[in-house]
Amino acid sequence: MYNYRNGRSNIINILKTETEVIKSKGIPKNDDAFTYKNAYLTWAGAIFIDIEDSSELFDTKDETLARLMRAFTSEIITIFQDFGNYRQIGIRGDCVYAIYDTQYQSDLVEIFSLAVITNTFMKMFNEIIQDFDYDPITAGIGLGW
Repeated sequence: MYNYRNGRSNIINILKTETEVIKSKGIPKNDDAFTYKNAYLTWAGAIFIDIEDSSELFDTKDETLARLMRAFTSEIITIFQDFGNYRQIGIRGDCVYAIYDTQYQSDLVEIFSLAVITNTFMKMFNEIIQDFDYDPITAGIGLGW
Protein backbone atom coordinates (compact mmCIF):
# COMPACT_ATOMS: atom_id res chain seq x y z
CA MET A 1 0.00 0.00 0.00
CA TYR A 2 1.19 3.53 -0.73
CA ASN A 3 3.09 5.02 2.20
CA TYR A 4 1.99 8.65 2.51
CA ARG A 5 4.76 9.51 4.98
CA ASN A 6 7.42 8.33 2.53
CA GLY A 7 5.58 10.07 -0.31
CA ARG A 8 5.46 13.32 1.63
CA SER A 9 9.18 13.06 2.36
CA ASN A 10 9.95 12.32 -1.32
CA ILE A 11 7.94 15.35 -2.47
CA ILE A 12 9.67 17.66 -0.02
CA ASN A 13 13.11 16.33 -1.03
CA ILE A 14 12.36 16.87 -4.73
CA LEU A 15 11.11 20.39 -4.11
CA LYS A 16 14.22 21.27 -2.07
CA THR A 17 16.70 19.72 -4.52
CA GLU A 18 18.07 21.70 -7.44
CA THR A 19 16.82 20.31 -10.74
CA GLU A 20 18.71 20.82 -13.98
CA VAL A 21 16.19 22.16 -16.53
CA ILE A 22 17.33 21.47 -20.08
CA LYS A 23 15.76 23.62 -22.80
CA SER A 24 15.34 21.35 -25.79
CA LYS A 25 13.99 21.58 -29.32
CA GLY A 26 12.36 18.20 -28.88
CA ILE A 27 11.70 15.30 -26.58
CA PRO A 28 14.89 13.25 -26.29
CA LYS A 29 14.68 10.04 -28.30
CA ASN A 30 16.93 8.20 -25.87
CA ASP A 31 15.30 7.39 -22.52
CA ASP A 32 18.72 7.44 -20.89
CA ALA A 33 18.62 11.24 -21.22
CA PHE A 34 15.99 11.32 -18.45
CA THR A 35 17.30 11.08 -14.90
CA TYR A 36 15.83 11.68 -11.47
CA LYS A 37 17.75 14.96 -11.29
CA ASN A 38 16.85 16.66 -14.57
CA ALA A 39 13.83 17.98 -16.46
CA TYR A 40 13.26 18.91 -20.08
CA LEU A 41 11.53 22.08 -21.23
CA THR A 42 10.10 21.52 -24.69
CA TRP A 43 6.83 21.49 -26.59
CA ALA A 44 4.88 18.26 -26.83
CA GLY A 45 1.47 17.30 -28.18
CA ALA A 46 -0.69 14.26 -27.56
CA ILE A 47 -3.73 12.49 -28.96
CA PHE A 48 -5.86 9.97 -27.05
CA ILE A 49 -8.58 7.70 -28.42
CA ASP A 50 -10.62 6.22 -25.58
CA ILE A 51 -13.53 3.81 -26.00
CA GLU A 52 -16.62 5.05 -24.15
CA ASP A 53 -18.56 2.71 -21.86
CA SER A 54 -15.89 0.06 -22.32
CA SER A 55 -16.83 -1.74 -19.10
CA GLU A 56 -19.99 -2.99 -20.85
CA LEU A 57 -17.97 -3.98 -23.90
CA PHE A 58 -15.46 -5.86 -21.75
CA ASP A 59 -18.20 -7.91 -20.07
CA THR A 60 -17.65 -10.27 -23.00
CA LYS A 61 -14.33 -12.02 -22.53
CA ASP A 62 -13.98 -14.10 -25.63
CA GLU A 63 -12.27 -14.32 -28.99
CA THR A 64 -14.79 -11.88 -30.47
CA LEU A 65 -13.70 -9.11 -28.11
CA ALA A 66 -10.05 -9.92 -28.74
CA ARG A 67 -10.52 -9.58 -32.53
CA LEU A 68 -12.51 -6.37 -32.12
CA MET A 69 -9.88 -4.75 -29.88
CA ARG A 70 -7.05 -5.97 -32.10
CA ALA A 71 -8.66 -4.44 -35.18
CA PHE A 72 -9.40 -1.18 -33.34
CA THR A 73 -5.97 -0.72 -31.76
CA SER A 74 -3.89 -1.82 -34.75
CA GLU A 75 -5.60 0.60 -37.12
CA ILE A 76 -5.46 3.53 -34.69
CA ILE A 77 -1.73 2.89 -34.23
CA THR A 78 -1.30 2.80 -38.03
CA ILE A 79 -3.02 6.20 -38.26
CA PHE A 80 -0.79 7.62 -35.51
CA GLN A 81 2.37 6.31 -37.20
CA ASP A 82 1.57 8.28 -40.36
CA PHE A 83 2.83 11.39 -38.60
CA GLY A 84 6.40 10.24 -38.07
CA ASN A 85 7.19 12.87 -35.46
CA TYR A 86 5.96 10.68 -32.60
CA ARG A 87 7.98 10.06 -29.47
CA GLN A 88 5.75 7.31 -28.08
CA ILE A 89 2.66 5.35 -29.12
CA GLY A 90 0.96 3.08 -26.64
CA ILE A 91 -2.14 1.31 -25.39
CA ARG A 92 -3.51 1.66 -21.86
CA GLY A 93 -6.59 -0.47 -21.37
CA ASP A 94 -9.08 0.70 -23.97
CA CYS A 95 -7.13 3.88 -24.78
CA VAL A 96 -4.65 4.28 -27.63
CA TYR A 97 -2.40 7.33 -27.36
CA ALA A 98 0.52 9.02 -29.04
CA ILE A 99 2.92 11.72 -27.89
CA TYR A 100 4.59 13.94 -30.48
CA ASP A 101 7.29 16.59 -30.70
CA THR A 102 5.44 19.79 -31.55
CA GLN A 103 8.03 22.46 -32.21
CA TYR A 104 6.02 24.16 -34.95
CA GLN A 105 2.40 25.15 -35.52
CA SER A 106 2.33 22.77 -38.47
CA ASP A 107 2.98 19.92 -36.00
CA LEU A 108 -0.16 20.86 -34.09
CA VAL A 109 -2.15 21.02 -37.32
CA GLU A 110 -0.88 17.53 -38.13
CA ILE A 111 -2.08 16.16 -34.77
CA PHE A 112 -5.47 17.81 -35.32
CA SER A 113 -5.56 16.14 -38.75
CA LEU A 114 -4.94 12.78 -37.04
CA ALA A 115 -8.02 13.44 -34.89
CA VAL A 116 -10.10 14.13 -38.02
CA ILE A 117 -8.77 10.99 -39.71
CA THR A 118 -9.48 8.95 -36.57
CA ASN A 119 -13.04 10.28 -36.40
CA THR A 120 -13.59 9.25 -40.03
CA PHE A 121 -11.99 5.87 -39.28
CA MET A 122 -14.47 5.32 -36.42
CA LYS A 123 -17.38 5.81 -38.82
CA MET A 124 -15.92 3.24 -41.24
CA PHE A 125 -15.00 0.86 -38.39
CA ASN A 126 -18.55 0.91 -37.01
CA GLU A 127 -20.05 0.23 -40.44
CA ILE A 128 -17.77 -2.78 -40.83
CA ILE A 129 -18.37 -4.24 -37.37
CA GLN A 130 -22.13 -3.84 -37.76
CA ASP A 131 -21.86 -6.00 -40.87
CA PHE A 132 -20.43 -8.64 -38.50
CA ASP A 133 -23.33 -8.15 -36.04
CA TYR A 134 -21.28 -6.22 -33.47
CA ASP A 135 -22.71 -3.17 -31.75
CA PRO A 136 -21.15 0.16 -32.76
CA ILE A 137 -18.38 1.57 -30.59
CA THR A 138 -18.16 5.19 -29.50
CA ALA A 139 -14.75 6.67 -28.79
CA GLY A 140 -13.69 9.98 -27.34
CA ILE A 141 -10.87 11.80 -29.08
CA GLY A 142 -8.72 14.02 -26.92
CA LEU A 143 -5.93 16.37 -27.91
CA GLY A 144 -3.37 18.03 -25.69
CA TRP A 145 -0.47 20.42 -26.18
